[in-house]
Amino acid sequence: MDSVVAAATAAAVAVAVAEAAVEVAAYRIAAEALTNAVRHAEATSRVLHLECRDMLVLEVRDDGRGFPADTHRGVGLTSMRERAAELGGDLRIES
Repeated sequence: MDSVVAAATAAAVAVAVAEAAVEVAAYRIAAEALTNAVRHAEATSRVLHLECRDMLVLEVRDDGRGFPADTHRGVGLTSMRERAAELGGDLRIES
């Protein structure tokens, strides 16, 4: 009986750690996206949409000027993409 309780507890801890990692990644991605909208796109309006069902979907929309597809990707975009990938997700940018 003790081994079952230990396994269940270990599984609960693993789930809690995974959830914490997702929370931190989502927060950092959202913060970077909102910062980029103001700093680089000169957006005056920003909307953050967060949906959590089978997966977490984080969407940031703004009214900024966008950028061409061949624009150099800086540290911010790279870090957002890496954070999403570390958790099995991806980053899509529509400009």
